[in-house]
Amino acid sequence: QEAMKRSISDQVQHKHWKVRENGYTQLSSQFAQTLQISDENAVRELVGKYASLIPKFVRDANAAAQLAGLQCALSLANMAGNDIIQRETIRTHTSRENAVEMSSLLPYGSELIKAAQEIGAAIVDKVLNARPANKQKGTEVVHEFVFSECVDMILEPVYAQGLASKQPKVVEAAATLLRDTIVQFGTQPFKPNCLKA
Repeated sequence: QEAMKRSISDQVQHKHWKVRENGYTQLSSQFAQTLQISDENAVRELVGKYASLIPKFVRDANAAAQLAGLQCALSLANMAGNDIIQRETIRTHTSRENAVEMSSLLPYGSELIKAAQEIGAAIVDKVLNARPANKQKGTEVVHEFVFSECVDMILEPVYAQGLASKQPKVVEAAATLLRDTIVQFGTQPFKPNCLKA
């Protein structure tokens, strides 16, 4: 119980899964509250402090904690689609090279780009063959990042690693995820290299 009273930063890195789960849940709530009040400085602080940690939440070895971690990733994806973020991060209509170059000029654009890429890789590694609820939440995370125009960043690991996996279940799940994404969003948001696989 004492561990549950620690800061979110301490909780999300705690050795006990229930404490981590609680930390992930608190952080998701904090993301939502910050977006609700449209506090640009608070958004910048949250993204800068936690974006790099969220891929680790998605890789959590405990299924219940992982599900809470995926919800946290979904909250970050929601932030990526917010007007505050869109003003400071790139849109994926530009080339990847330009995106990285542009992100270096922005306060937290590069953190979001890197987090989206690493979250995509974590979903391929640890979620596509996880429990159905976790797998569904992983799909929601990917779709929210696509909706937020982080298309290449989130999908590249799915088609590059997922379709190349040695585990048939992962390949099948990656193909299904790509198909469902195209059904929901069409092919327009995708660059040709997203579709070549």
